[in-house]
Amino acid sequence: MKSSKSLIAIILGAGQSKRMQGIDKILHEFQNQPLILYSVKQFLSIKKIKKIVIVTNKVNFQTINDIVNKNINNKLLKNIKIIEGGLRRQDSVKNALNCLPEADQYLIHDGARPFVSKKLIENIINSLCKYDAVVPIINISDSLKKIKSGEIIENLDKDTHALAQTPQGFSGESIRNAFYNHNDKNYSDCSSMVFAAGYKIHTIQGESKNIKITTQDDLSKNTKLG
Repeated sequence: MKSSKSLIAIILGAGQSKRMQGIDKILHEFQNQPLILYSVKQFLSIKKIKKIVIVTNKVNFQTINDIVNKNINNKLLKNIKIIEGGLRRQDSVKNALNCLPEADQYLIHDGARPFVSKKLIENIINSLCKYDAVVPIINISDSLKKIKSGEIIENLDKDTHALAQTPQGFSGESIRNAFYNHNDKNYSDCSSMVFAAGYKIHTIQGESKNIKITTQDDLSKNTKLG
C-alpha cells in the first residue's frame, strides 16, 4: 500500500460503563485530568494524524465538548470533531467513518485505554505502510481454558492465542469495505469485521500498560501507571 495522504484517528467513548457501578470511566479524573484526555492528547502529538474524531454518547456529548474546549490548545481544536455514537461499538465506528469517509488510513482506539504510548501509535502507523490492517497484541502468560457452564471442557494452546488491543490501524479501503458491506453481525472489535471481509490482519507487539479500563478495580490498580 502506498504511503497515506490522510490519516484519521477515531477515539471511541460512547459506551455506558455498565460494569463501573455508577462511574463513567472516560470522565473519571486521574491527576486532575479526565481519562479521555490522555489518549486525545497523545494522538494530537503525532503530526501525521490530520483529524481526530471523538465518539461519545448523547448524555456525555456536552461534557466532552466542554472538556476538550477547556483543555486543548485553540490551534489544535480545529483538528478535533466530536460526534454521537450508535447503539453498538461498530455503529459508533460507522458514524465516525461517515464524518470523514475519504481518508487513506484510520486508527481506531478505545477511549477507555488512556495510557497508550506515542511509540505504540507510531509503530502502528509505520506498519500501515505495508499492511491493510494492523493490530497490537499481548501474549498470554497464563494457562488458557475453554469453559462451558462453569466447567473446563478444553485446554487451549496459549502460544497460538493472543489478546488484542487498540489502536487498530486500517487502510481506508479495508475499513470502508468491512463497515459498509459486512456489518450484518455483532463484532467485538474492528479487526474482527475486517477479517470477516477477507483481509489479512498483521500484528505487532502491544503494551502491558495499554490496559482497557473496564471495572472499578481497573481504576484503582492501573491509574497508577499514568
